[in-house]
Amino acid sequence: MKSSLSDGVIVRGLRPAGEGDDEAIAALFDATLLLGAPMPRPLAGAAGYRHVCLGWYLGPGRADAAVAVSAEGDVVGYALVCVDEAAQAQWVRRELTRFTIRMLGRLITFRIDPASLRFWWSRTRDVVTLRKSRQQVPMPVHAHLNVATRSRSGTTALALRDHISARCIAAGQPGWYGEMNALHGHRARALERIGIETVARARNHTLSSTLGVPVDRLTIVHRLAPQN
Repeated sequence: MKSSLSDGVIVRGLRPAGEGDDEAIAALFDATLLLGAPMPRPLAGAAGYRHVCLGWYLGPGRADAAVAVSAEGDVVGYALVCVDEAAQAQWVRRELTRFTIRMLGRLITFRIDPASLRFWWSRTRDVVTLRKSRQQVPMPVHAHLNVATRSRSGTTALALRDHISARCIAAGQPGWYGEMNALHGHRARALERIGIETVARARNHTLSSTLGVPVDRLTIVHRLAPQN
């Protein structure tokens, strides 16, 4: 799938591993970790955390992913799509267990700095909260959509949203859900204008603690019109 936007951005599927897309997605993930900004200092365990967050979508779920590429050839956004919740959840449980064991090893051998320790403590709290609240997923497909700060005019995000919706249609599903972070009280109305509904809002302890301002995690849903 490839589509061209008015600002010269192309949305396309991922190239084979080793041809640059994986590295570009990882770099964009790192660069936007804190509401569009990178961590202010190196984070202990960052590579392992990135693998837990991205690895399934760049592996088993690769065929459903896409990137937005600028006219200059830079990856300025990505959409990572999961049409098999059970398989992805099993993969994450396994990799998260491995990551947790490695981080505990760092902790007991005093190889983790105080700032990283605070980050991981808050992140653990968020994971526990998510597991308690996510008794039933709101849609059978979920996605992660991310756009570089310099490309957040809306056009790129809309094209990536349409890619996600196309993968839902191909899988015969009625819509998709995702999670996004926003300053407390922001974004819900803007999302409604592009057909995305906010169905839940909870405090993101990790980002709130790191940034020093209240940050919410929004659960969002995009419902597709019935297909003929």
